Amino acid sequence: MPLRSFIAPALCLVGLLSASSAAAAQNPSEFVAVATRITEPPEIDGVLDEAFWRTITPITDFKQREPREGAEPSERTEARIAYDEAFLYLGLTMLDSEPHLIRRSILQREGRNDQDDHVRIGLDTYHDGRNSYIFEFNPYGTQDEAIVTDEGSPNWAFQSVFWSEGRLTDVGWTLEVAIPFSSLRYNEADEPTMGIVFMRTIRRKNEEVYWPLIGNDYRSNFAQVSRYATLTGFRGLQRSRKLQVKPFMLLGGQKPGKTGNTTEAARDVGFDARYAVTAQSTLDLTVNTDFAQVEVDDAQVNLTRFSLFVPEKRDFFLEWDGLFRFGAPTVNQGGGGSRPQLEAATYYSRRIGVNRPILGGVRYGGKNGPFWIGLMDIQTKDEGTLPGANHGVARIRADVAAGATVGMILTNVQGGGLFNRAAGADLNMRFLRSSSLNAWATNVWDSRHLTSTAAGSLNLLVRNDKYSLEGDYLNVGRNFDPAVGFVRRRDMIRYKTDVGYYPRIGGDSLIRQIRVNAGGFYIEGQDHERQSSNGYVKGLVRFETGGQAGVDVLADIDRVARPFRVAEVEIPAGDYDDWSTKVHMRTDTSRRLFADANTGGGTYFGGDHVFYGGSIAYKFAPQLMTTLKLDQHQFDLPLVGGKFSTTLVSLSVFAATGRKLYSNSLIQYDSVSRDFNANIRVRLLYRPGSDFYFVVNTGHRFDDRFDPRPPEFDRRALVTKLTYLLAF
Repeated sequence: MPLRSFIAPALCLVGLLSASSAAAAQNPSEFVAVATRITEPPEIDGVLDEAFWRTITPITDFKQREPREGAEPSERTEARIAYDEAFLYLGLTMLDSEPHLIRRSILQREGRNDQDDHVRIGLDTYHDGRNSYIFEFNPYGTQDEAIVTDEGSPNWAFQSVFWSEGRLTDVGWTLEVAIPFSSLRYNEADEPTMGIVFMRTIRRKNEEVYWPLIGNDYRSNFAQVSRYATLTGFRGLQRSRKLQVKPFMLLGGQKPGKTGNTTEAARDVGFDARYAVTAQSTLDLTVNTDFAQVEVDDAQVNLTRFSLFVPEKRDFFLEWDGLFRFGAPTVNQGGGGSRPQLEAATYYSRRIGVNRPILGGVRYGGKNGPFWIGLMDIQTKDEGTLPGANHGVARIRADVAAGATVGMILTNVQGGGLFNRAAGADLNMRFLRSSSLNAWATNVWDSRHLTSTAAGSLNLLVRNDKYSLEGDYLNVGRNFDPAVGFVRRRDMIRYKTDVGYYPRIGGDSLIRQIRVNAGGFYIEGQDHERQSSNGYVKGLVRFETGGQAGVDVLADIDRVARPFRVAEVEIPAGDYDDWSTKVHMRTDTSRRLFADANTGGGTYFGGDHVFYGGSIAYKFAPQLMTTLKLDQHQFDLPLVGGKFSTTLVSLSVFAATGRKLYSNSLIQYDSVSRDFNANIRVRLLYRPGSDFYFVVNTGHRFDDRFDPRPPEFDRRALVTKLTYLLAF
């Protein structure tokens, strides 16, 4: 399956999509918003009762994106923009003819505001049509934020400092927002120009309205930064040449397990600091870094012989993540809302500071003309027999043309007399409305191997709202292992294709859209011997209510070169032909009770495989929500001990007194590790950027099903952590 097999059809589709979309294209330069300068700041209380709000002409000409692109909204929206030297202020009025039906349930910062009526505001502060901040709010004013890099997928783990408040009224709801310019990076001009987009979702109708309209052909929707309107009117802004210091103090105790009844004291202090070198660049310092407040990872049961991807959740690594990112994109495996999997990446921050604590580090990130520069150096401590190591990363990216960037990356990890170094280059191009060409190559030199090894990828995606065609080539060397990277599968050359068709139904139908994808991959080793191949057909129906249902049919041919273990069963080497069918569904998540479910079966390495699972959630009130999840797999293989099952079950409980004080509790058990874990995390946001955390972790392992180990093997930790943001 050579790469040229999909290039010719892709070029034909490029012409088809270009012709079909040109007539409907809108020029974003036609949309201009002017920010009004004010002398007295508003009280951020969700009530637009200050006199200056009434003097600002609102933006009202929103258009539907969903369900009928370009149609007039069913409800009126008004957006007003103001500023002073220190803050950008946004005042929005969301009129609603049935205000008692407004969906509102989320109080947790960084919660799922998309389950409610909500507003998203995108700011292209560099006005480069590539990068933006996203701010999201529901009718309570509950906040979430993301950062978009080069019109890619938003990073919702990003955090910033800003103020907001929402208020229900007898005619809808209102929102008031204050964003400090010191929280943004923007151009150095005396009168900087930015880009802006407003999006409102009326959840009970599943209606999305935009200003300016970003049509469905732009599949990235609000992340399609090149389609933002122009925002002008700024002058005399307070430059963000500020020093921010965030010290922390940690107190607690822990019992790691296997240490009898010994409890170790946990006492620590440290800080993060940020200096705004310019309005476009920052220098960050971390000392004695601690991640005690980070939520635990969701448990996973690995039913493959390859590594699983775990997303980054630690604040220090998140803001410039888009700049440092280098490698194959994160993709969904198997459809039906399955967990994303990273294929191969030269930089993957989860490799830093997981097995060895971080002593400290420094990072620079910024923009200078068309160039983006990222530099990072982190030192880890010794941990037991593991020596500490120094992790260095240098990344540069240049905007060379509209929608095109080139870049390079250098990494070096050195410690304990060993080194691992990598150098790579990449190219990313966006064209038409949602199409892209991405390529990268990396070479690794490791002191454990006598020769260097390389990996590289070429991906072409041509798509609009109705069609898509993708071709992908990935080549990973036998010993490719960048020490700050991620590799799911080594010693492989993979060819992959996918074709999609996404017709919209509309009218009075219960169905909004049907999505059908068909494709597969072929994998061979570096010796060009076939390793595995895959073919699939996936169908998904999106309903007007917000729910969806689908069916996936997959066929796999796999050559296992070396035995591996699943649970406690060893899968022998050999050739295997397997197939599976999966049925999955999800109900409307904006309702008080919602659920998702999946079931299916097929063959699995010469035996039978049946699985089912899903989750059910209930919102007792905005202050209390519970979610129960189950994932069950049953196997019957023609092997000794081949009849077995795996079970993963979890219960999460969210409880809150309001937007400033809430807790998340997560209880998990999986039958493979036989670990029972509980995590309780209480967070008090006593001021923006400053928090108090109370975290409890417990763990217990069972020897044989539910026959418990002696209590001295239990793991326990109780930690309190206080952070305080100081700005100078």
